Order: sequence, then structure tokens, then C-alpha cells
Amino acid sequence: MGDHEIGVIIADHHPVFRDGLRHLVQAEQGLNMVGEAPDAEKALQLTEQLKPDVLLLDLQIPKLTALRALERLAEMPNQVKVLLMSEGIERQQIIRMLHFVARGVILKDAAPRLCQGNSLRS
Repeated sequence: MGDHEIGVIIADHHPVFRDGLRHLVQAEQGLNMVGEAPDAEKALQLTEQLKPDVLLLDLQIPKLTALRALERLAEMPNQVKVLLMSEGIERQQIIRMLHFVARGVILKDAAPRLCQGNSLRS
């Protein structure tokens, strides 16, 4: 991987959650916080514009369903790795999301270390 910093965008409608996640990302060597979005439209715009390596996308994000956002992300030429964040998700939802560009799901009550280091690099 070398000296390449992994660019990360956080897309979540809760400012306090985004703030906490931003601090976790910024504290991790090799990760670079490149943007934040409060809704799906802004997340798509930033992803297209900034071309991050990773998009942390809230499953309940406003303005578009997460599934529709994933469909639009799949159409973009730069393939961003998407990790969905959720307070809870059903198995069928996970299967549908993984058909697009989603790489995994992080439950919001998970340990903070899951949002750092190797989890975002994989």
C-alpha cells in the first residue's frame, strides 16, 4: 500500500455521529478525511467530485434510499468502496446491498475500532 492515504467520505444525517466518526478517521494514520455529507445527494456529488477510496454511507440517509444511492454509485466510473452503517439491518437487505458496490456493513453500536485501520483499508 505504501504511502497512499485512503480518502474517506462520511455520509450520515446525524452531525454528532459524523463528528465522532471524523475524529476516529483523522486519528488513524494512512486515512484522510476528504468530505462529509448530510444526505445521499450530497454524498453522491462529493463522491463523483472527490473520488474517495471509501464511502461510509448511513443506511437511513435522507433524500434517496441507500439502495438507490448504491445503484447510482455503481454507475460511476470510479469504483468507491462503500461500507454501510446501520443501527440494524436484515439479512435480505444486506444481500441486496452487496449486489451493488457495498463491501460490508458496520453496525452503529459496534466498537469504534471497526471504523479505523484495517476495516477501512480492506
